[in-house]
Amino acid sequence: MRACKQIDHLMETAIGAMSELSTLFSSQATCYSVINDSLDALDRAVHSNATKSRHRGINRNVDSSLAKLAELKILATTFAEAILREVSFPT
Repeated sequence: MRACKQIDHLMETAIGAMSELSTLFSSQATCYSVINDSLDALDRAVHSNATKSRHRGINRNVDSSLAKLAELKILATTFAEAILREVSFPT
């Protein structure tokens, strides 16, 4: 009889552990499902036409800025050279 009570107790403990494990797996599956849905939404957003359009706009603005900076560098160099030619330093 004592052995049966021990087995009953061990079985109750094992069933409780299996139940908790099942709950943890279910919770983990839910979390992975939410992550998967979020990644799908993020993928759609990254590949949307609006995102591609913003990317092209940013690239155009960067290219335009670089061209203006190159022009400014040329003008600044020319200006500095003209000033240096006009200024005579005492020797």
